[in-house]
Amino acid sequence: MKKPQVLVLIADGMGDSPVHCPWNITPLAAAHTPNMDALASRCVASLVQTIPHGMIAGSDVANMSLFGYDPRQYHTGRGPIEAAASSLSVDPEDLIWRLNFVTLSNDSTPVMLDYAGGHPADCVAQQIFALLRSICPDGMELIPGFQYRHTLIQRSAAHSSLAAKHIREPHNIIGQSIQPDIEELEHSPELLHFFTEARKILSGQSLVPAINALWPWGQGKPLHLPSLQQQLGCSGTVISAVDLIKGLGKAARMDVPDIPGATATLATDYASKVRAAARAIKQGQDCVFVHIEAPDEAAHSGSFAQKQEAIAVFDQKIVGPLRHVAEAAGAALLVTCDHLTPLHTRKHAAQPVPCILHHQSATEHALTSFSELNVAAAMQQPLPGHQLLQHVLKRIRS
Repeated sequence: MKKPQVLVLIADGMGDSPVHCPWNITPLAAAHTPNMDALASRCVASLVQTIPHGMIAGSDVANMSLFGYDPRQYHTGRGPIEAAASSLSVDPEDLIWRLNFVTLSNDSTPVMLDYAGGHPADCVAQQIFALLRSICPDGMELIPGFQYRHTLIQRSAAHSSLAAKHIREPHNIIGQSIQPDIEELEHSPELLHFFTEARKILSGQSLVPAINALWPWGQGKPLHLPSLQQQLGCSGTVISAVDLIKGLGKAARMDVPDIPGATATLATDYASKVRAAARAIKQGQDCVFVHIEAPDEAAHSGSFAQKQEAIAVFDQKIVGPLRHVAEAAGAALLVTCDHLTPLHTRKHAAQPVPCILHHQSATEHALTSFSELNVAAAMQQPLPGHQLLQHVLKRIRS
């Protein structure tokens, strides 16, 4: 008997808040999504609580939930997850930070203008870090990553006072003063000095004028997860351009192939991701996760039209072809988002996300289309995020 398989399609930040959108129509409801609508016409619809109560809404927490791990048990910070993507050599006593290139205003009390420093090309990071290494304090190490996303390791600092401080996520404070975060950084004079000196150097560089500061956040001690095989009794592959998602995959000992042309923007190579996912299904992987970042990037920009377009492209270039792959293989198809990113706040939100499962055994609901309101009407009691995959596997295995 053929082993059951599931394709998990995650459109980052796709969900929105109907009550704050024009005429209560979200970008998901407004977008042209014939493939997701067809799946929703015969499915199991669920609301999924990917952000446990009391935890900060973010892709780190939400995707850990979707991968089948309870963040309350395993989450140590965003930085450690991204470090796992690079297979960095870290000590249990190290403190690992996510490090953004950002754009700050030049006011005496700076304001966060751009959490991504103009979305620089990958090759720029090495050149910019070459300018900064001479001022990097002893015991700290800069690790270039992807576009604006990088890593800072603070050796032997896992139990320092700074480990428990909260420096806000840069994408959540667009247009706001960074003074509260400077006050948090003051608990580490070395890190504050590095932040200040780096800003002076970056403000004078001409490689990418938008990049005028570094932003350390999401710190934590190294991440340790049981393998997906140990956790859920299955093999897995992760298809993504984002270090955060790749880090979760590697920490769970899943296959994490490099995807040519993957950019984590609307201009990503969707076809490469589809081919990689189809190959993983053909090779017999039990769970294949395909993560698309573009809807979240559009949501952070605050543009209804851009988010609507990103969702329509996700439907056309990811859901459409992989719908046929799933049907040919007899695999289940799970379509969801990791968290809401409402346009009216441009921030991640902790409310439950809409999810549909399409499979020969999934016939409970017949939605007219895939939207936040339709899913909520079908299933009002949210399922804990880390239990979703377990429920899906149990259903398709039975």
